[in-house]
Amino acid sequence: MCGLKSLEKSLKKRYLTLRSRRATAVLRVQDEIISEIRAFLKREGFVEILAPIIGPVTDPGIRGVKQVSISYYGASFKVMSSMILYKQMMITSLPKIFALSPNIRLEPLETVKT
Repeated sequence: MCGLKSLEKSLKKRYLTLRSRRATAVLRVQDEIISEIRAFLKREGFVEILAPIIGPVTDPGIRGVKQVSISYYGASFKVMSSMILYKQMMITSLPKIFALSPNIRLEPLETVKT
């Protein structure tokens, strides 16, 4: 694992890394894969949903993961660690759904290999 100084230096120069030919190629491949996944699921009759990224609650089954909370106009919201609640609600009206979304999980270092 790299040291904190090395990580900070790397993050400060991240914009340069993302402009490299290699990073651009990786992003193009990623885009193509995601586009094909979406097209396949659409052909199979699935509907794409856009679940919230922040909300008043998150996955109730979350264990050992720190929840990220933010205050927004005086109310407390959590950053979603999983979209399971929203998928479970949507499945009652749309039986074939999918969602492509980042999930943010602040897991303990001990679970990094799980």
